[in-house]
Amino acid sequence: MAAADKDVDLRHASKFLLITNPNYFGNLTDLKLADIPKAVLKKVGDTSFEELTCIGYNPATEILTAIVRIKQQSGYGGDACTDGSQEYVRFYLDYGDGTWVDHGVAGFNIHDFPFKDPLCYAVSIRLRPKRRSCCDDKPVLPKVRAILSWNTMPPPNMPNWHPVWGNRLERDIQIEPRNWFICHILDKITDIGIQKIDPSLIDKITAAVVKLPPPKPEPDLHQIVKVARAVDDLAVMRGVFPAVAKLSADPTDIAAWQALAPLKAFDIDLSKFADFLAQPKFNTTYEELHCVGLDRDRMLLHGIVQIKLRSGYSGSLCQKGSREYIAFYLDFGSGWEFQGTTFVEVHDIDVPRGGLWYQAALPVNLDAHRQEYCKTGRARIRGILSWAVPPAPNQPNFVPHWGDREDCWIEVEHLPKGVIPGVFTPVLESIGNMSVAKIDGAGYANGASVGGTFTADDAPFGGRTLLKGNGFN
Repeated sequence: MAAADKDVDLRHASKFLLITNPNYFGNLTDLKLADIPKAVLKKVGDTSFEELTCIGYNPATEILTAIVRIKQQSGYGGDACTDGSQEYVRFYLDYGDGTWVDHGVAGFNIHDFPFKDPLCYAVSIRLRPKRRSCCDDKPVLPKVRAILSWNTMPPPNMPNWHPVWGNRLERDIQIEPRNWFICHILDKITDIGIQKIDPSLIDKITAAVVKLPPPKPEPDLHQIVKVARAVDDLAVMRGVFPAVAKLSADPTDIAAWQALAPLKAFDIDLSKFADFLAQPKFNTTYEELHCVGLDRDRMLLHGIVQIKLRSGYSGSLCQKGSREYIAFYLDFGSGWEFQGTTFVEVHDIDVPRGGLWYQAALPVNLDAHRQEYCKTGRARIRGILSWAVPPAPNQPNFVPHWGDREDCWIEVEHLPKGVIPGVFTPVLESIGNMSVAKIDGAGYANGASVGGTFTADDAPFGGRTLLKGNGFN
């Protein structure tokens, strides 16, 4: 639905209106702050222009990602030749005690577009978890609250703040357990009688830990099927699927045949699963791909996966578990082009209501498809989710046995000013995470940083400063 002119005009005037009255739109009323003026126009959590649709976390990389859907052509502060505006996402975590911990903000620049298709953006932070547990303890499953706000950075340490344009979203994630070696060191400190770790005693601690057995191996098929039979036939098929899929790919694989030997003890007839194996259909009983998008600043394609059940993922956090694979495709106008496959590891966990939310990312280079300065491009993005077995490459219509697919559009950013397609041009893009375009002639930076993690106000540079650039051809 196209944005009404009055809504676009209101967004253009919003900064001035908020200067005259910080509660002009009424989004501060419920915070019970002192001396807050009355609202003039009630507008809180408007998602007609942008909406936060997904949150996911990768325990291995510690990257927490949000997907934002941009819904309109205009209302973002001008076209690609202007400064446009900013979309901000602030992340909070509740580790189970009811206290929201501020983990920082990220964001991206946005502008008006010459096309109507909704665009999906990814924005991420590197999470520094405040709590961890050992793999055989209760898992750390914090709740994430993300707050999306257009052109106004959500204030720090205010988890109940509501945006004027934007929304809040909550999802549960899983934190990577501590390294098993560290866990056993901590367990052994008391046994050895150490009150404080002294460097001279490190060898003693190490020797004690080495005597311990290694981490538990991945569960064998017998154990998996035993648990699955208590559920239903679908769970049994799920349990044997990785071994069956491996055998289907290579019927001469002796190891794969041997892996299926435990099935004889349960008198399981694999032939009754023939239709399931021969005619795969999208199955989202266990996992589902909800969102895909592009982190434009870091050139990463992201997919957000929901894990729905407590078992069916080939092992606990002390075991190997399994992989959720995502194959990515992009269509720049002449058909789907395979970009590659990525994955995130998952395990059997007592998931909270609403499941656990994960993300997987894939690096991508879009330089060959970028147009000259001020000309914004777009591409169709498709992610195909498949559990345990990677999706077949170069098959954009591939249907997995377990999983599904998700489509959206992404922005293909234009080339920097002065770069001519086909002519090699080195370009300095940012200094100290500030876009060169936002640094004045006197050397002072103003505006949002690359990634939106901070805002500069006549800020100078000092100390070690990172320069980033690219060579375009």
